Amino acid sequence: MTRTITNQTPHQQQPATAMCQYAIYRSPRCGCRWLAITHPCFPGGGFSTCETLQHESNGSGRMYPAVPAFTAERGSCPRHGLDGDYDYNLVRMVVRIRNGFHIGAGGDRTDPGVDVSWCRCM
Repeated sequence: MTRTITNQTPHQQQPATAMCQYAIYRSPRCGCRWLAITHPCFPGGGFSTCETLQHESNGSGRMYPAVPAFTAERGSCPRHGLDGDYDYNLVRMVVRIRNGFHIGAGGDRTDPGVDVSWCRCM
């Protein structure tokens, strides 16, 4: 058996169509929200290592299917329940959620058109 030496490292990730699946959680106690990887697309996959997820979440404003939302158990908030001691590849805190839509030449926010957003206030 002959060994071949190459400069390329083996890539564990599946084809570009595969992407880590994630869900959003909300703490009933503190109200914090966070995203957590539910099904990695390869062993060790997550927010920092999944190339497809990084490409798809580049802030382009494209519309994607809704993310599953769950109420988390008490004390499971990464910021307050875990004091910030969590795996940043598997969990990311949500800073804000934007709602709205784009009217124009395409679904991408960079396409010509108008962004319509709204806020519900009490």
